[in-house]
Amino acid sequence: MEALVQAALLRHSTAYKGLEPGVLAELVDVAAKAGTDTGALAASFDRFMTINRFGASGVTLEDVEAFAASECSASAKALAEKTNLTGGQRSATTPSQRISPYLHTKTAASAQARAAVHSPLPSLARESGTSSTPLRPTEASAQLVSSHNPGLATCAAGATLAAIRILGTPLPSEARFGTDSLEDRAALLEQRIRAVEVEAAGQDGAEAHPVGSACQDATLFVGRICCDTEEGRLNPQSLLLEGSQALSGGARVRLDVSRLPAFRLFPGQVVSLRGTNPSGHCIIAAELCGPREPDAKTGSSHPAAPTSIVLAAGPYCCPENLEYAPLHALLEHCRRLRPAHLLLAGPWVDEAHPLLAGGLVDETFQSIFQTRFLATVEAFSGACPGTRVLLLPSPRDLHLPPVFPAPAPRLAAPATPALTPLPNPTTIMLEDAGLALGCTSVDWLMAVGREELVRLDSAPAVLVLPSDLAPFARPAPGGATLCINPGRAAKGAGAGTFAHLCAAPGERACDALRCDILRI
Repeated sequence: MEALVQAALLRHSTAYKGLEPGVLAELVDVAAKAGTDTGALAASFDRFMTINRFGASGVTLEDVEAFAASECSASAKALAEKTNLTGGQRSATTPSQRISPYLHTKTAASAQARAAVHSPLPSLARESGTSSTPLRPTEASAQLVSSHNPGLATCAAGATLAAIRILGTPLPSEARFGTDSLEDRAALLEQRIRAVEVEAAGQDGAEAHPVGSACQDATLFVGRICCDTEEGRLNPQSLLLEGSQALSGGARVRLDVSRLPAFRLFPGQVVSLRGTNPSGHCIIAAELCGPREPDAKTGSSHPAAPTSIVLAAGPYCCPENLEYAPLHALLEHCRRLRPAHLLLAGPWVDEAHPLLAGGLVDETFQSIFQTRFLATVEAFSGACPGTRVLLLPSPRDLHLPPVFPAPAPRLAAPATPALTPLPNPTTIMLEDAGLALGCTSVDWLMAVGREELVRLDSAPAVLVLPSDLAPFARPAPGGATLCINPGRAAKGAGAGTFAHLCAAPGERACDALRCDILRI
């Protein structure tokens, strides 16, 4: 019997080769008590080891005892549920329950549970001891976390679908990635540094000095911030300044910032500064010259008509399952609000989800996106035809190439024209209000470690920067742009936050926009 168990386990993984006789004997005893054959025992034990002992170097008697205890508990639970069933109904077992007990926090009592995964607005009642914010149908009214300009009134969508326009030149959908040569990359870096050299010279009234040439008098230097080690972190002692090929021959010299009262720098940042270079090997910075102010006149800095937009960012499902309960709750809230626009930033199929990262699902990533996310959004869009749904991809989406910037994703024949995929990053014009909105799904705030505007050619009225940091809505310096971090729709084991933005006609964006941060 032990040989049959060994052979059945080896059909699942070669990791079970050479199991100790005591372990095999214990497994045979478990099979006898449960009344299962060796094939079913091997499948159950392999599933248990994959979920609970992932990465273990071998199988011990303690592992078998824990497996026996879990099987006993599962049998008792199934018996209790079967006893409680009335009217001859039987418990329906979904395919995902064969994969992992974490996919469903409660055994489905009918086939209706599986349909809830694909329905547009299913019942969100759940029983979970790990969720910090259980989701129920009666809790569609989200809790207010914070508000910018709470005195302004809110507004709903009109009868017709609001139009949008993508500003600038986005990447085409057929754009290829991973094909840039080293020469192309070097040329792009050179172009960035040279552009700042020209701009800084116009502001300073003097030409930039080569970074590798000695200079006793204070002069203008322009270059790219680098670290002295390839994988190192920036600190005041590791700073290097790399000049352009045309002016400095691509030289790198050490940058001394000890005389600066304050500074914010990150790798790859192109800066202009005034200082000296006595030896030709170290620039002593005396002043960091800021970039020119974005030209608000080339974009819209204030709304011309009332509008509303809900802003949300993924992930949209809790880590213990793939039910997308936060997404359903968010859409239920939007169905009552009926905003003119709904921005759903990725990730939609998150690479960090434990079940997806562990390979514990028997469904393709594209299928999860189509049947669990997109079908739900399409159903909502069909029920709320006056709301335009904007889909912004993320490099964390498993069903899309992990690249940034990225073109707008291709949707397989969307059921409604209200679904609009966007490139990442993008700046769009909300035509109903004449309002420019810039957005990206990349966690720029966390990566850079600060809450400041990225340098832009024009200033949008709203800049959406989803981040794992605490959600906020606050004006940028100057008040021309409102920066918003809506947070994540799912945060940890519970529900997260989103933002509801309402615009009224006004002179400045920060005075004419109301933004509520709401918890699902």
